[in-house]
Amino acid sequence: MQIGEKELAQIERAKRRDGRLRSLKNFVEGIFHVLTFPLAWFFALLFVRRGGRAESPQERIIVIQRILRLGDTIVSLPTLSQLRYLFPHATIDVLADRRAFPILDNNPHVDRVILCDKEGGLRAYLDTLRTLRGNRYTQAYVLVTDALSILLALLSRAPIRVGYNCNKRGLSLSRPLPPPPTINRPLYAYPQGEAGPPIVNLWLALVGAAPDSRPYPRLRLSPQGLSQAQALVAEIEPPRVLLHPGSANESYLWPLARWRELAGRLLSAGFRVMVGGSEQERGLAEALCADIGDGVYNLAGKVDVAGYLALVSLADALISLDTFAGHIASSLGVPLVVLFGPGDESIWKPVGPGKIAVVAGESPCRGCKRPNCFHQRHYCMEAIKVDKVWGAFTKVFSNE
Repeated sequence: MQIGEKELAQIERAKRRDGRLRSLKNFVEGIFHVLTFPLAWFFALLFVRRGGRAESPQERIIVIQRILRLGDTIVSLPTLSQLRYLFPHATIDVLADRRAFPILDNNPHVDRVILCDKEGGLRAYLDTLRTLRGNRYTQAYVLVTDALSILLALLSRAPIRVGYNCNKRGLSLSRPLPPPPTINRPLYAYPQGEAGPPIVNLWLALVGAAPDSRPYPRLRLSPQGLSQAQALVAEIEPPRVLLHPGSANESYLWPLARWRELAGRLLSAGFRVMVGGSEQERGLAEALCADIGDGVYNLAGKVDVAGYLALVSLADALISLDTFAGHIASSLGVPLVVLFGPGDESIWKPVGPGKIAVVAGESPCRGCKRPNCFHQRHYCMEAIKVDKVWGAFTKVFSNE
C-alpha cells in the first residue's frame, strides 16, 4: 500500500500526539497512586492480617483478573494450571468478569469463580468485597494492576500480594515485579532491540513458573454449548471454514471488501464458509454474506459464549482478527490464521497445539495498541492483502 508524503506527515504527528497523551496518562496515574498510597496503606493496616504464609494444606489463593476479556482469560489458563501444580492442596479462587465465566466454568484448576459484575453497581462490588474478606486468603495475584484490582487485592486480606509495578502501583504490593520496558507502549516506541514478551510468560512469572514450562491453554467444552453448535452446523457439510470479521476494537477491523473476496476464494476452492461473531456483530456478518451466493452461512449471534467455543471446535479452520476467537482456535488445535495490525503479535499471538499463522500489516503506525485509530484509514489493516491471507491459509490447512 502506497502512503503519500502528506499522509506520512499526518501519521508522524499522530504518533507524537499519542506519545504525549500516553506520557501524560502514565504521569497522572503515577501521581494519583503515590498520593493515595497512604489511604491504601491504611486499608492494609486495617484489613490485612500480618504473619507468614500458612502451610500448603491451608493455602487460599485469589487470582484477580476482573478486567480481562474473553481472549485474555483464555491466555490466563496456563497461569492457573501452574498455580495448581505449585500448590496442589490450595484453594484457588478467581475474581473475574461475568463474561469470562464460560471460560473458567468447570476448570479443574479453579475451586471457585467470584464474579465482579460491573452491571450490578455498588451493591455488587460490596458483595464482592464481603466475599473476599470472608475467605482469608494467603496469596493474591493481580494479573492487570489497575487501581481497583490493587485495592481488591488489599481488601482480600492476603499478606502476599504479587503483581507488576506499573505507574507506581507496586507500592500497594508486597512483591512488586518490574514491568517489561514494552508494556503500555506502542510498537514503534519500544526501546531499540526490544520485543514484547508473550503475555502468557509475564503472567507465569507472577507465580514463579519458568517460561519454558508454559503449557498450552486448555478449554473445556460444555455439553450444552456443544449441543448448540452441533445443531447449528448439522446441515453444513465439511470442509467448513469459520470467519470471524468482528472486533470490539474499531482499529482492528479488516476492510469488508477483502473479507468478501476471501470468502469467494474459499467457496471456489470447495469450502463451506461460516461467519461467526457476537449479537452486536450480526450486522457486519450480514454485510459480509450479502450477495455472495450459496455456501455462506451467517451464524453471528446465534449461540452464547459456550456455544461459540464449541462452534470453533467444529470448524476445520478459522480465519480471525486479533480477538478472542483466535485464542479459542489455538487452544483447541483448530488450524488458525490471525490478522494483526494495531496489536503486537509477539505479545498476543495465540499459542496452542495446532497450526497457527500470523499475517501482519506493515505501516509506519503499526502496533499503536489503540482501540480506535487516529486516522480516517486503518493503514496497518489495509496493508494486509487477500493474497497474503490466502497463502497463509493454504499452508496451515494443508499442514505444510
